[in-house]
Amino acid sequence: MTEQIYNSNAYQKEIQSEIIDVGEDYLILDKTIFFPGGGGQPNDLGFFSMNDLTSEVLKVKWQNGQITHFIDNNECKNFSVGDSVKCVIDWERRHKLMRTHTSLHILCGVIWRDYQAAVTGGNMEPLKGRMDFEFPSLSAELTEEIEQKVKNDGRTKQELSLVKNLVKNINKIHNDNVKLTQKLNARPKMKARPRQPILFVGEQSGLINESIVLKQLEKIEKQNEILRDDFKIA
Repeated sequence: MTEQIYNSNAYQKEIQSEIIDVGEDYLILDKTIFFPGGGGQPNDLGFFSMNDLTSEVLKVKWQNGQITHFIDNNECKNFSVGDSVKCVIDWERRHKLMRTHTSLHILCGVIWRDYQAAVTGGNMEPLKGRMDFEFPSLSAELTEEIEQKVKNDGRTKQELSLVKNLVKNINKIHNDNVKLTQKLNARPKMKARPRQPILFVGEQSGLINESIVLKQLEKIEKQNEILRDDFKIA
């Protein structure tokens, strides 16, 4: 079983690992810093290096119970079980995804706390994302109200800027997709649930309620000065 370093140290950017299996177009390692995707967050990208050889990591995912790192199938022949490879993630991309993921949780926490609207779906890319909530309707006034409440939650300026853009995206999606809105409104209204699936890079996934989300953010802010420095504006 591959040791999941990304769970214990989300800020580790490179590591030396041993290959434990080689497929036609993939490698499996004894330990990895490559996040395989989950909780709406895409998988990491990066590269492997060994001696003078460098291979781009094209995709990482769970496959048959293993974290599988996909590379060009023409390059797999250069690797063997037992080889030691240097693993390097695309840190700029990862860090943007982490910031986006944190901002989505702040937005989610505020909306659940004040409106008891459960999350029904979402996805993200570096510095932008989408979250779906169980609102019967969504007006410009409501999105502005949500934005103000997020601002009053005392988060950092860069986090708030990102959340502001996310709120605007919610409003734009609502206005640009009238048919989808009507379809959602026609569904039987679901009872808001106090528990919802979330995942933090660097934390185990699970079913965690909104109060724990906010406590987790406070814990990260107190115990991890790196996170706080990363959000400061120079």
